Amino acid sequence: MTLPDRSGAPAQPSLEPAGDAAPTSVRPALLMALLLAVVTGPVLWALTLNDRTDLWAHARFLQRVLEARVAPESILFYFTVALVTGFTTDFATIARGFGVVLGAALGARYLASIRLMRGWPPAFRAPTIPELLALVGVSFVFCLPIPGERWLHPHIPPNYWHNSTSIFVMPFVVLLFAAAMDFAARPSGRGAVVLTLLMAANVLSKPSFVLCFVVAFPLFLLIRATPPRAWAWAVLPFVVAGALVGAQYLYIFRLPSYQAFLDVEPTRIGLGWFHVWSRYVRGDPALVIPLAILNSLALPLAVAIAYPSRFMTDKAIQFCLMLLVAGIGIYAILYEDGPRMMHGNLGWQPTMCNYLLHACALGLFVRLKRERPRWTRRDVILAGLFALEIAVGIFYLARLVAFGAGGV
Repeated sequence: MTLPDRSGAPAQPSLEPAGDAAPTSVRPALLMALLLAVVTGPVLWALTLNDRTDLWAHARFLQRVLEARVAPESILFYFTVALVTGFTTDFATIARGFGVVLGAALGARYLASIRLMRGWPPAFRAPTIPELLALVGVSFVFCLPIPGERWLHPHIPPNYWHNSTSIFVMPFVVLLFAAAMDFAARPSGRGAVVLTLLMAANVLSKPSFVLCFVVAFPLFLLIRATPPRAWAWAVLPFVVAGALVGAQYLYIFRLPSYQAFLDVEPTRIGLGWFHVWSRYVRGDPALVIPLAILNSLALPLAVAIAYPSRFMTDKAIQFCLMLLVAGIGIYAILYEDGPRMMHGNLGWQPTMCNYLLHACALGLFVRLKRERPRWTRRDVILAGLFALEIAVGIFYLARLVAFGAGGV
């Protein structure tokens, strides 16, 4: 029987689970993060040694940067690898450094993502075993392939394995998302400083996520009816991020000495409807691209169908969806023209947003099962789809290791 509190309203029953699902210490989370880094580090090292992967090209790029003593784009990532490897120009050592740094980045993303599993406002408690296991699965989830199309393109899967800077930036992406949710709930000067530092770390690692963040976050604050003083505090991170993005644009696209180092013709930002995205499609882009987007979102969509009211009222999921729409819009409209056009450098942010959406959707599902321990048919279907996409992700990674770019 539930006793009323002093206000006369019934007290809410405890949602804390019993038995194996009970909150644990932080030690299991640290151990799982370390295990993830130890397992994925050698895999990423092997991919870096494969000359048919982007990781190999990025390692060679760092080798050239160190030989020429030039400041590269995505400087935070390349400086970190150079620091770990003692600023050597030996390619084998650089490749090992890639494995160490990127494996550590995946472990750090795992730890940062624990926050996403708890919802907002988050419960300040140690993570539960189901949350930890679900997050391990999210680290490998990949979308099902479309017959006749490539495994990766034209999808926006929640995980990338072939691009070093996209892996490295993800802990900062998750932390920025969490800091933005905290700021929207309780705006403060301290929160604005945290946002500023995390936006700077994102831009210096890979600016892709910041491009959609500066679009979606003001809209999220507006929907949340944030007090006017919060807008004044929010100016600082946006000014700093804008200055860094502008400086990076001028450095990469307008500085003659860096253009000479890249040994490519000057590039520019162009406008076009699915100009690059459609080139990754073998079939009809008007049919394949929407199908690929839905296929990439299969798991969150399944959660939305199973629990529509909880899904649509979850604040973190609302923000994820706004980020995803902004990210897809940028990829659909903007592109880098010139020799680097097919690098798809304005198309990384949808995958980053999709990872956030997957983690938040799985977090909602785990919380629902804590509240309602009895499993229904829809829960079994959701768990089965999750397990299938984990298996597909592991198989895709094995293909990538075996065939390099041919596995993409």
